[in-house]
Amino acid sequence: SLDKTLSALTASPDGRLVAVGTSERALIVYDAELAEQRRLEVNGRVVGLVIANDGSLIVGHAVGQFTGRVWLSSFDATGAARAREQIGVDILSLSRLGDGAAVATVDGRVAAVGLDGASRWALQLPQPAVLLREASDEALFAGDERGSVSRIDADGALAWTQALSAYRIRTLALDTRSHTLIVADDDRQLFVLN
Repeated sequence: SLDKTLSALTASPDGRLVAVGTSERALIVYDAELAEQRRLEVNGRVVGLVIANDGSLIVGHAVGQFTGRVWLSSFDATGAARAREQIGVDILSLSRLGDGAAVATVDGRVAAVGLDGASRWALQLPQPAVLLREASDEALFAGDERGSVSRIDADGALAWTQALSAYRIRTLALDTRSHTLIVADDDRQLFVLN
């Protein structure tokens, strides 16, 4: 059991590892049977988390809200720090993207980073993305507070944006076999995009 409030949860793509982050600086990696493998500490609460098949981690963490004290850090499979960058603006979503991660911030930026912390691309959206989901081709879907969904290509180019609702996008689910995107908003509406 956890002795702190859970603030982030993710599993490796192959399902062999589970990682949790807490509101009190702890980052814990478990195997599939939930036996603790390692424990790390970051500066501030964990606000987002991605784990790769090899156990590498990308972690968003922050001290306070709207303080500018927000970091994106990466760790290798042993827990050794690879990179740490102060991004200075609150993280709204962190999602796996290929062998790295995509991060969405409160100022409307979406960026892709590698496991080494290196930036791959960055894009400015008209509205901040509150939810990111990886597509099967390393593209990305982003849902925003005003009910729009965008597709961002693997190279960071905005492919399209579709306004679906006047309400915040709450959930994005992708059926990778049919390439169908299912979207739910805060008004309890479901949308299907092919």
